[in-house]
Amino acid sequence: MHPDIRQLAAYLDDALGPDDRAALRAHLLTCAACAARLERLRGDARRITTALSSAGAAPDVRAAVRARLRRRPGAGWLARGLTLAGAAAALLLFALLIGVSSRGTAGRFPDRLFVTDRQAGQLVMLDPADGTRLGVLPIGELPTGVVYDRVRDRLYVMLKQSIVAVDPRAFQPAERWSAPRPFPAESGMALDASGARLYVAQPGNVTALALDASGLTPARTYEIGQAPNALAISPDGRTLFALDQRQARLWTIEVPAGAATSQALAPPSGARSGWLALSRDGRSIYVLLTRAGDGEQPALWRLDRGGASDAPVILDGGPSPWDMALLDTGQIAIPRGDGAQGGVELIDGGTLATVARIDPDHDQHHAVAGAGGALFGLNYTHGAVTRYDTAARAVAWRTPADPGWQPWGGAFVPGGWRWPF
Repeated sequence: MHPDIRQLAAYLDDALGPDDRAALRAHLLTCAACAARLERLRGDARRITTALSSAGAAPDVRAAVRARLRRRPGAGWLARGLTLAGAAAALLLFALLIGVSSRGTAGRFPDRLFVTDRQAGQLVMLDPADGTRLGVLPIGELPTGVVYDRVRDRLYVMLKQSIVAVDPRAFQPAERWSAPRPFPAESGMALDASGARLYVAQPGNVTALALDASGLTPARTYEIGQAPNALAISPDGRTLFALDQRQARLWTIEVPAGAATSQALAPPSGARSGWLALSRDGRSIYVLLTRAGDGEQPALWRLDRGGASDAPVILDGGPSPWDMALLDTGQIAIPRGDGAQGGVELIDGGTLATVARIDPDHDQHHAVAGAGGALFGLNYTHGAVTRYDTAARAVAWRTPADPGWQPWGGAFVPGGWRWPF
């Protein structure tokens, strides 16, 4: 049985008897979810204490926590019980002390990295600070991509033939949509959070799923190409881009009208792989195409939404590219690998010039962009996750190789205050 927030607060305050404390500690050593809740509570207490100290004289925060946990507050509890030096400090304390709802405890939640395990059909939660595994959720057959919806605080995971929404705080599935046919392994998703639409690539079309109170429901289908795979949506949600990697064709869809146009980037090839990314301001589209087995070198395009396009930049040969991610620094990260070496190639988003090759003696496959230029490499062959410091161009940490799982896709969920109502 898991301890509730009152028991965790009492544990932090040394308010439990020796036997109860020992029992709770034993549980925390074996339960990653409860250990994470305890760390969130401890971190919130530290931040609130710091905020109150900087604002001037303040009451004992832990004493207030204990008092709040011993009784239910009346309607005038805040006015009678709190004398804080500023409204911001009062809000912080209230966020920590208001109990639990169906969405979880209010408070500041730490950063998290969620990774799909394609081999075991799981979603794995990691601490992005050090790679510690915090939880595992069985989710379904062949999970691949995952995207995070900050507006609704939801993860959307692509499985073999369905999309499932996951509550990242409760770490439980929420809604599910079953597709009419299986997704190819390279199918992608694009999220328009403000417009409440999730776009999913399927053979021959892109389906827009409405994100509303009724769950995941098809809203519209855009018939394009033969096999669109990578998707990207403009910041205003009005233009959707879809790449058909085998046809080397980029589709532009005007979402409200449904009109679609396309342009060929290279001759068709059934052996070609491709990836798509959109600049943060939505003005530039980046396309990476590579064809395996015949010596063709990877080519990177930057296309302007106004119609102009630069000639592709031909990248160096060597280990094949496996993915492409746009960092919040404006750089493009391309993981490379041949089973033994490759690392991550960093490219300037403006000039398309290679600026660094990080970790070249370790191969990489998929990439997940974090905050502040952080990058996570997912190696599904070796079963390892690596965090890169792109500013220092160095490895921050790497999990031990484990062939028992297959990290495939991932999403970085930034920390922050979450409200349960």
